[in-house]
Amino acid sequence: MIYFFTPWSYCNNYGKTLNHYMELLPSDNDWAVIRDGDTMFLTEDWGNHIYEIIEKVPDAGIITCYSNRVGKNHGQRWKGVISPNPDIAHHRKVALQNRKKNGNSITPLNNWITGVLMVVKKKTWKKVPFPENHRILNVDKFFSRNMLRAGYQIYRMDGMYLFHYYRLLEGAKNTAHLTK
Repeated sequence: MIYFFTPWSYCNNYGKTLNHYMELLPSDNDWAVIRDGDTMFLTEDWGNHIYEIIEKVPDAGIITCYSNRVGKNHGQRWKGVISPNPDIAHHRKVALQNRKKNGNSITPLNNWITGVLMVVKKKTWKKVPFPENHRILNVDKFFSRNMLRAGYQIYRMDGMYLFHYYRLLEGAKNTAHLTK
């Protein structure tokens, strides 16, 4: 079974919150799709797309995607840049064209990822849990590094483009929201 979560941490310990969500999964063979609260799927088949990729790489450590706006991780940035375009219709067109062009292709990523979207199997998470020593920043970075160090592969769904607000009006360097 696949469970979809958009977690919020009331305890200011995002890793602990993510671990709690993973504990909710009933079976070790269940998957969690964890995405940031400021994201949006832009194709109608996003759930099937994730399912098809899980079937393709059932032993993946983490599965992620492209996005219009992610921080320092160029492997997840669409065309390698942070898009300044606020037009959601533009991003939907990009997502539809990308899905048509790249379908269910995947690319292994050999570096840490941004946690805009993380698809993780409970069995794998039990071996590599989320670190609980960070409030919110870097939980995704250290989790993905730990996955790679444990020998798990991270894959990008090349056909999935997720809209991420990521401080569009405030500026990418603004971190005021992370202190609340």
